[in-house]
Amino acid sequence: GWLREERELALITSREPEPFVEPVLTAIAKQARKNPHHPALTQRDRQYSYQQLLDLSGQAAATLHERGVQPGERIGIMLNRSPETIICLLAVMQCGAVYVPLDPEQPHERQQHIIQIAGLRTIVTQADYQHRLASVFSGEIVLAGHLLSSSAQAAALPPVEARDGQIAYVMFTSGSTGLPKGVEIGASALDHFTAAACQRYGLRAADRVLQFAPFNFDASIEEIFATLTSGATLVLRTDEMLESIPTFVEQVEEQAITLLDLPTAFWNEWVVGLKTGTLTM
Repeated sequence: GWLREERELALITSREPEPFVEPVLTAIAKQARKNPHHPALTQRDRQYSYQQLLDLSGQAAATLHERGVQPGERIGIMLNRSPETIICLLAVMQCGAVYVPLDPEQPHERQQHIIQIAGLRTIVTQADYQHRLASVFSGEIVLAGHLLSSSAQAAALPPVEARDGQIAYVMFTSGSTGLPKGVEIGASALDHFTAAACQRYGLRAADRVLQFAPFNFDASIEEIFATLTSGATLVLRTDEMLESIPTFVEQVEEQAITLLDLPTAFWNEWVVGLKTGTLTM
């Protein structure tokens, strides 16, 4: 009885206050107004400030709108890990459309299944994947480079009304027990989850968060939105970082990463290295 009472008391007294919840796009726009020149995205020697992030995503959203993308429509994004991917993701959401990440490394049959189940009519991709996509998709293929170099004005984008039950994105399961299944995540759920994550991690503008997870894994959503809504810097990992654990640790230190979320296998390797003295933290 005493232990249970102590546990209940601990839960009551250590309870965090309710986080302030607002739409993720509103929170990112606030950060851009507050600290326009602070780096929002960085990868290798490329960097985008919060103002650039807002300007480019608004421009890309206006271009998608001109192409007829409607609120609630599902838009596929098949891009490699780059700042452009984040910009296009935000552009889709600014249109009121639904973000559907597609893994370029998946087998054709699985890609085709996901495209059909999701009901995609438009996919944003890069030149490297254009021909591969054409064999599994007959809808409109839009190159990210065209979206980001268009002359469309963000001001021309009509305001998107928040709707009850609005979907923010769709994640597809790995399909390890059969065919992949789409899981819809509502905009309200994303807003609440992001606000709670920011509070739990105590994220600040000075933080640098590693974007590690594949885009078709839900962990990527936490990395992206918790970072950008708190005004921190999202550091997109490179393939070179994964060459070896020592290289990865060295890069984490060089990039001054303050927060990262890694798969268990990576942590295990790191802990083994710490125990043997071959790695530091």
